Amino acid sequence: PGTFNINLNTGDVTVRSLLDRETLSKYDLTAFAYDGAEPSRTSTMTISIDVLDANDNSPVFYPVKYFVVLQSDFEQEEPVVQIRATDKDDGINAVLEFEFIDGDTSTFSLNEQNGQIYLRKPVKELKGNSYDLKVAVKDKKGRKSVENAIIQVIVESEKLRYLSCVENLYKFEITEDSSISSPNIGREVGKVSLEDNSETNLV
Repeated sequence: PGTFNINLNTGDVTVRSLLDRETLSKYDLTAFAYDGAEPSRTSTMTISIDVLDANDNSPVFYPVKYFVVLQSDFEQEEPVVQIRATDKDDGINAVLEFEFIDGDTSTFSLNEQNGQIYLRKPVKELKGNSYDLKVAVKDKKGRKSVENAIIQVIVESEKLRYLSCVENLYKFEITEDSSISSPNIGREVGKVSLEDNSETNLV
């Protein structure tokens, strides 16, 4: 109610408020018509309205940052990492293409359709190296993500030291922000900790 208006004399249906396909993509309305005769003749009809996509959303990476350690037995035909992105739009406007914008493309390849990154070389040739990659994503109409995905790849070596979590599960509670005041940005949710041999570092 309140989204559309129908002219009582002409039957023209017009928009009265903002349309957002991502909120509601279809409206089914019932119209009632009558004439001025006595007794009046009446009729009802159903009006179905589909809201089409305007490609008003940019693709979004989730997560934005990826960290990968390649071990010595890693198989070259396996994906190094799967980059994920979504788009709230519909149809062709939600079909995504990935592309490298920075990084060693002689060592890594990218499947532009599904976001999987692969090695071009055997892992044994890369021992001890580290790589920083950046990937962008856009839809078929060319609308790009605001942020790029950042991928750090480290190839295992004898010098590589692993960290471990102090706990297997961290569970926190936090009170919601009130709608009658400004959000409390920056307040602490909790702390997680990692172990490096006998040392404990807070992150």
